Amino acid sequence: MTYTWPHDDTASLIAFYGKPWEDGSLLVHVVPPFVMKYEGAVIRGITIHKKCADALTEALNTAWISYKKDQAAIDASGLSNYSGSFNYRNVRGASNLSCHAFGAALDIDAEHNPLGAVKGRMPQEVVQAFKSVGAFWGGDFIHRKDWMHFQFAREG
Repeated sequence: MTYTWPHDDTASLIAFYGKPWEDGSLLVHVVPPFVMKYEGAVIRGITIHKKCADALTEALNTAWISYKKDQAAIDASGLSNYSGSFNYRNVRGASNLSCHAFGAALDIDAEHNPLGAVKGRMPQEVVQAFKSVGAFWGGDFIHRKDWMHFQFAREG
């Protein structure tokens, strides 16, 4: 399926996604096809904007298949290390809202892919799975790399 995502400025994000921090019905839980953990605890689902749910499901399924449905391979890749999604906050160090505030972003394996690091270790299989649904990868940000980050919005 082809997905079209908004620009990542606040006005465009509000126009496309609304205000999920005020209207929780805009958020849904996506259950990954493999075990994911947050700080060592198994998660039941990923809270995401309902407009992103199908794309996230497709990306996770694509990655699962690329790793031959092998949980050990998923774990070794870092994909099972969930680091957050919906969170009403600004972009770190900025005054504009983060895509996380809209439930339109997901962080994976923050421990090994820290914000601003010169290099991360996000596997290409994971990056390609998300890019296949039109997600923008933080490793492609022009100014400050965010290797853990995938967002359902275009960088401006």
